[in-house]
Amino acid sequence: MCGIIGFVGNEPAAPIVLRGLYKLEYRGYDSAGMASIKDGKLHLKKDAGKIEEVNQKHKLEQLPGNIAIGHTRWATHGGVSQKNAHPHLDCANQIAVVHNGIIENYKELRQILKDNGHIFTSETDTEVIPHLIEECLKESSTLEKAVYKAIQRLKGSYAFVAISAQEPQKMVAARKDNSLVIGIGDNGSFATSDILSYSDRRARVAFPEDDEIAILRSEGVTFLDARGREIQKEMSTLNLEGQASDKGSYKYFMLKEIVEEPQAIRKAIMQDKGQFTQLAMDILRARQVIITACGTSRYAALVGRYLFSKIPKKFCDVVMASEFEYFSRDLLIKIPWLLLFPKVVRLPMSLRE
Repeated sequence: MCGIIGFVGNEPAAPIVLRGLYKLEYRGYDSAGMASIKDGKLHLKKDAGKIEEVNQKHKLEQLPGNIAIGHTRWATHGGVSQKNAHPHLDCANQIAVVHNGIIENYKELRQILKDNGHIFTSETDTEVIPHLIEECLKESSTLEKAVYKAIQRLKGSYAFVAISAQEPQKMVAARKDNSLVIGIGDNGSFATSDILSYSDRRARVAFPEDDEIAILRSEGVTFLDARGREIQKEMSTLNLEGQASDKGSYKYFMLKEIVEEPQAIRKAIMQDKGQFTQLAMDILRARQVIITACGTSRYAALVGRYLFSKIPKKFCDVVMASEFEYFSRDLLIKIPWLLLFPKVVRLPMSLRE
């Protein structure tokens, strides 16, 4: 899990993005970086280490321009190093991308792009995205059209934001199976993996669906659907609690989350009692329960499976989220008895990470 944020507006973007990164640090803290555009030139600073360490070394808040994207990383593909930190660039250093998720076919795309002359500098799956956008721009007139063509070739989960020095007045964001919030504030537009990263509590926000694209400019946002057609999305104002993204008196976010678990569960139940009750009834009716999760969520799931066994008397198994698609498909094809348990219950959004 990583944190991404981008801002384009009527004031210096780097300080806004940096403040957002600090609030996203709970999503990853092994490296961080930022890219901005000023006078048609792309500026990039990134390194391994916590955000404060990277900022002290590279002065992220001093990056010039009114458009910037930032990233705080929890390493998945590639080790913890400066070259693997985000943002990642294309060959010409004109396109920058920050990404959260996993590109499952990155090895295949990487080889195809290498065969077309692209040079890679990191070990990450993310780096295929700016190179793929660069390749698509050869046949596209705008950044958003290139992003649209690029995501047709991506397999896996992603939420990413891209900027181009050739089109310095906008950024383009896309998502599939990963959280992405698009918003409009008093001084510009923003994209982020967590709304708590943005300080303007009066901002109006929208949540794109899978394969939708957002084009952000200082004056507003345009949305495209999965077919590339412009659509209208309702923007709503959220009343958010700023302390949710603050460590408070705790030394680590993980410690804070552990202590707050009882309160988080109570809030989830109260948010939609009907949906929570329906979920409980689905579990009670099921013959088997499978929990899919990654990272610390998987450790929680390993404990949870014993609770499912003891309380609702259901056999429960835990499957790594990144492997679930293959696991379920292969078993359904090769082991007919699993057809006795065809129902998969998905947690409502309020109960997911």
